[in-house]
Amino acid sequence: QNQDRELWKLGTLPPGLITFWRRTYPLDWKWHILGLGYNPSVNQRDIERAALIGKFRGWAMKSLSFAGRTQLLSSVISGTMNFWISTFILPKTCIKKIESLCSIFLWSGKIDGSKGAKVAWSTICLPKKEGGLGLRRFSQWNTTLCLRFIWLLFSDSGSLWALWHKYHNIKSNSLWEIKESPRDSWTWKAILRLRPVAAQFLKVVAGNGSSASFWFDTLSPFGPLINYIGADGPRQLRVPLKAKVKDACNSTGWTLPSPRSEAELNLHTHLTTIEIPSSSATKDEFCWVVDKVKCNGFSSSQYWNVLRRRKEETTWHDIVCFCAADIESRDHLFLNCAFSQAIWRRMVFVRLDPNRSLLLSWSELESWVRVSSQAAPTLLRKLTVQATIYHIWKQRNNIVHNQQAIPSLLDATGNRSST
Repeated sequence: QNQDRELWKLGTLPPGLITFWRRTYPLDWKWHILGLGYNPSVNQRDIERAALIGKFRGWAMKSLSFAGRTQLLSSVISGTMNFWISTFILPKTCIKKIESLCSIFLWSGKIDGSKGAKVAWSTICLPKKEGGLGLRRFSQWNTTLCLRFIWLLFSDSGSLWALWHKYHNIKSNSLWEIKESPRDSWTWKAILRLRPVAAQFLKVVAGNGSSASFWFDTLSPFGPLINYIGADGPRQLRVPLKAKVKDACNSTGWTLPSPRSEAELNLHTHLTTIEIPSSSATKDEFCWVVDKVKCNGFSSSQYWNVLRRRKEETTWHDIVCFCAADIESRDHLFLNCAFSQAIWRRMVFVRLDPNRSLLLSWSELESWVRVSSQAAPTLLRKLTVQATIYHIWKQRNNIVHNQQAIPSLLDATGNRSST
């Protein structure tokens, strides 16, 4: 359906491997994300059948709770997006539109029309410990996952993709010194624009010094020397711009001239703390370092924790249940807490199922709801469970957030209260 490039044009959504071998193939509609940049003359039904929009419209026909919609966003939508954002660096307008659809769906259950969001999307995407729902911002996650491409260019993974780019795009240059060209592909330009971010984490441990660039790779705590010493560094230190680490030393030591600035003095001091590269040493080792910790290969999760927006942890994320007997969990709060047990025993089972003992797990509650009897048909059991769960949760929220307990007919011991 995209043979004539009507659904999207090259550059609006990255074509990726479609043009890798300089050929263009018609794409199945399921590969289309949103229809951004599509020609208005394209059949609207084809646009609405696009991957994400089709899922949202299908879910809009069902009665989903807020928790259900959250689960769909964190699993199905995030799973679909993970493929795209781990393969391409998507345009910001595309990601912004997707996040807008997610926000509308979360609060209204549909994507047609809009309903005011009660909480900003940036807050929704915080971890639960910081007051969010544990979702991820696609823009930041896109950058995190695509940094893996830069890692492949330096690692010895044997990736065919990396070998192809080294041969055609990098050649004998350092990745850090390459400048964008109008002839470069959209994907390659996007990777080049990630270099400032990757440079914060990609370090090199000099071995024989034959592959690490003296000026562009991060050999010291000062970062790339071309930035630390300055553009006049190659002339001042008498080391060519394209020199490898081994070109700045010999068998007796480093061949740098006497320092003439504080930056050069700091560099000289640091070089005395590392071993001099030699031909008998191992290869230069490129490593991914996050918070001064060397990762075993590329670590997207650790980098994500550095990149994402942060907020102070809430005081209630690991709160103890209001009965003060255990950490709050679903089963404990609604079934095993002394307050909850009193309600189930003295108000529910005494009327609907006198011979019933206490419920120990959620699956046991679900089984009890499905049973039907003359005194307690299934519909009545469902309504009772719904009302009980609602009021227990309401009691919990008032104690946690308002420090105020809702008067109940029963206290925690099961005796009738005077209120």
